Amino acid sequence: MADVREVFTVLEDLSTGVGLPWSQAFEGSAAENRNAAPALVAKDTAGNLIYLKTNLSGELVVSTESEEYALISDSGTNAGNAAFQDIVTLDLQVDLVYKELEIVCSCFRDAVFQVVAISDAGGTPVTTVLINGIRCGAGQYSAIVSLSALMFTAGATGDQELVVRGKNLNTTSTMDVVVSIKEIQASV
Repeated sequence: MADVREVFTVLEDLSTGVGLPWSQAFEGSAAENRNAAPALVAKDTAGNLIYLKTNLSGELVVSTESEEYALISDSGTNAGNAAFQDIVTLDLQVDLVYKELEIVCSCFRDAVFQVVAISDAGGTPVTTVLINGIRCGAGQYSAIVSLSALMFTAGATGDQELVVRGKNLNTTSTMDVVVSIKEIQASV
């Protein structure tokens, strides 16, 4: 008969003082009644052991700030007009979530800008105004807008766009816009 190797105790049960060996545990194993290795330090909502999640860089995922995203941005200029003109258009991906919009709008004369989402599912564009009334002009030639709480999902079919429009109020003057937004690729 072959000898069976003795298990050396590495843990102590504090209530009885008895030595206990580590139990074998894999990701997905129930946490109850196990003495697991220190690498298994988390459990899911069902009480099963899980490995801590990391992103592609090996960083620990601890909040939604660790989402994988693409930062899309563009800039544009319009010579000026008394009617709304599209200054910057960002193409969006169907069904993806967009958040944390940042815009810089500039004009030497009074101007008002708006941000719209356009969903064209089959030749009939539907425009949704996301932000209306960003103003700049004499005394404040640039308006800087950072909307960390803004979040929306692009339409399910067809062409999807995010457009920043502007118009002059009193006298035509060149309008400039820089816009960026996070396109959420996947949660890690």
